[in-house]
Formats: sequence, C-alpha cells, structure tokens
Amino acid sequence: MPKLLSAGIFRHLPAPVGAGLANAETYPPRPPFAARIARRTQRLARETLMAAAQRLGAVFYQDSADRAVLENVIFPYYQLSPAHRRILFVGCDWYTAGYARRMSFKSFATIDPDPARARFGATIHQVAPMRRLSDMHAPGSLDLVICNGVFGWGLDDPAEAERSIEAAWTALRPGGHLVVGWNDVARHAPFDVPGLAALRRFTPIEFPPLGVHRHGVDHDMRHTFAFFAKPAA
Repeated sequence: MPKLLSAGIFRHLPAPVGAGLANAETYPPRPPFAARIARRTQRLARETLMAAAQRLGAVFYQDSADRAVLENVIFPYYQLSPAHRRILFVGCDWYTAGYARRMSFKSFATIDPDPARARFGATIHQVAPMRRLSDMHAPGSLDLVICNGVFGWGLDDPAEAERSIEAAWTALRPGGHLVVGWNDVARHAPFDVPGLAALRRFTPIEFPPLGVHRHGVDHDMRHTFAFFAKPAA
C-alpha cells in the first residue's frame, strides 16, 4: 500500500541560509537577489523530494484549514452518497494527486488547462479550461462538480467564470450538486463569486454535515465553500 505523506513534512526542511536574520537588529535585510536564490533553492529541494516520492507511489496533501474541510468533511459525504457517482473535480496540483484514490469507488474525473498538471489528475483527465468540460462530459452526465480554489487562482476573468459555471450547469443532471470554494480576500477575489449570474440558476442548498449553505473557514485566506443544486426537471 503506497504511503500517504503530508506536505507538512516540508516545514522541517532546513531553512534557507540567512532565514530569520532579516529582523535581527545587528543584521541588515538580505538583498533581494539572495532572497530569490534562497527561495528557489528551497523550492527545488521540495520538488525533487516530492518527485522521488511520487515515483514510489506516495501522494501528498496540503496542510491547510480549508483543505482539511474539503478532504475530511466534504469528500467523505460524497464518498458515501449513492446519489453522487459521477464526479468532476476542477483544478489539479501536487496536493490533489491522491484525490482519485480516495474516490476510487466513484467515476472520478479531473480537468485542468495546464498539461504539466495532468500527472496530478485522475485516470479520466481533460487538459482544458473548465468552460470546455462539455468536450468530454455529455449534458446531464455528472452528479457532482467540485470547483475549489480555481477562481482567483488562474481563472480571474468574470466572463470566463460565467462560461465555466454555465458549462457545469449543462453537464450536471437535474438534482446534481455544485460545490464552489474561493478565497474571500482582495488579492484572490478578482470578482464577486456569489454575484455570478450563472450561479443564480442553481438552488442554494444546505450541506448536511455542516448544516449551512455557505461555510467560512477561519484562517487568513477567508476560504469560503458554497453548495448548490441544479433544480430537478
């Protein structure tokens, strides 16, 4: 059985040379060039270690409060729901590589426009923006679409967001669910997510494990989850 590892192990990697000295009274701030080199060195060490571990079958999960809600509250509910068998997850990165394994008893697909991230996706994976998900998924063929951490993290154009939600609407069956998650802070909120016209076609629903339609995660990124259903025909 491949070992599941937490990305939190990287907190224990050696800090870049000079880290922690910038605020000391007896040392001047590090030059920008040195800081960039230190960050790149640390990133390269992290990526090298992760790539080696992934070749051995390991997967990694991001150590954050919002991912904890997604992975420990939202995923288990849909894992056990017989009404949600055909699932599409939007957006892939190193911390999503284990999601297909967690949903192994479902028809679990992924989509991301970056070809380099296909290796973090499911066996059923589409290299395309969300608005083109209908190229692979027929109208009414999905029971659940999860779009988390996409708006404000690459999908920054409101018109593109509208088309993406419309594509989800078309692919979902009547009664199918849409889960949207975004960071409600200025630098990652280029538009008003709840104000998207395409979202107003959906019915806001109460998510049973949380007992609310919208759930805010108490951390600095103010991550918010909202739950919707496509009205039954």
